[in-house]
Amino acid sequence: MTSDRSWRWLPPEGPGLDAVTALAAARGWTVTADRAPTLFAPRSLEWSDGAGLRVRWDEFHEFGARRLWVEHNDASRREAALAELTRRVPTWPIEQIRSQATRAPLIPRLRAMRAWTLTATWEDEPALPDALAALARDDDPVARASALTLAYRLSDRYPAPMRELAEQRAAADEGPLAAGWRQLADALADASAAT
Repeated sequence: MTSDRSWRWLPPEGPGLDAVTALAAARGWTVTADRAPTLFAPRSLEWSDGAGLRVRWDEFHEFGARRLWVEHNDASRREAALAELTRRVPTWPIEQIRSQATRAPLIPRLRAMRAWTLTATWEDEPALPDALAALARDDDPVARASALTLAYRLSDRYPAPMRELAEQRAAADEGPLAAGWRQLADALADASAAT
């Protein structure tokens, strides 16, 4: 959370964009941006009340994650708008995401790991590299492949732990997974040598 913006994750299923759109229409908010997803950006829809309040819906299709941003310089207005939105749209607390990412069955665990990984792109999440390493050692090949994809996403934020993980997995995995881990390890080694 920053000084003028608050955000919440939303569960992968359940009420979402339709509920936010209905509230925006009821409040007379104007759509100020409607962005299609790109390779590096989520699907986004943004509204403004014309008095400093901005609300944004992001859907990260490739990660199966949804996020709600509320922005205003006045913290009480921002938090009141967020409270009204989250009464209509259930949230997915980061504590629950962290717990599911390490303890849930595979599919919910993968969804939580994806949301947690996105969180780490703007907030420090020191326990995430260890959780990702555990996912990379999972018996399920889908879990291990997902860990590789997420390690690439985290390699800028946590280069040393991701390089160590990539080296370990390149030696332990076989076939395309081993090659993917080797490629990541080499890229991180090259980046480290260049600095």
